Amino acid sequence: MNNVTPSSRLAHTLLPALVAVFAAACQSAAAAPTQPSTMSGDTALTRERATAALVGIAEGGAGCRDFALVSSPIAVMHLEDPKAQQTAGRATFASWDAGGERNLEGAAVATIVGMQPSGELLGNHHLLFAEGTLRSQNDVIALAPTTDPCVFNAKVKMIYRDGSGEFAGYSGAGVAEAKLNFCGAPGRAEIYGRICK
Repeated sequence: MNNVTPSSRLAHTLLPALVAVFAAACQSAAAAPTQPSTMSGDTALTRERATAALVGIAEGGAGCRDFALVSSPIAVMHLEDPKAQQTAGRATFASWDAGGERNLEGAAVATIVGMQPSGELLGNHHLLFAEGTLRSQNDVIALAPTTDPCVFNAKVKMIYRDGSGEFAGYSGAGVAEAKLNFCGAPGRAEIYGRICK
């Protein structure tokens, strides 16, 4: 009995071609010279900018740290639910506390999880680093259209719920502003927070 289906035949045919394409891409990336991060000198990642953005957000505990994060989010639709928009992008992070400044590289992921009666969206954010993660929940997102039908400006009230690794035990609040392109091009997000234990 022959168990070969058209889809398994297609997968068997395409798999070697995809492996060759990915291998060539990896070799090209390995051979290309490394460029410094364009965000490493970003003025959004300064303590002064974070302090200004966090005016009015109180310290809610001990061992507080302020932070700034810059990301280049790319918008995608969730696979299981096309109505659920997500963004993901590389992130550069700077934080300040009594011990001084700390800089990390990682990723930021945002997911729309609902809508308020006022029309503002609710979102969850995951700030992901090898050193630990920081999660927010039910952030209030106000989207405003621009002259480009693909691009929206976002203003966000962040609600940091918990973290892991070096962020374990932290929670707090913050703000964010972003320019999001829902047609595939990278956007720009600046996220600020004041988190305490």
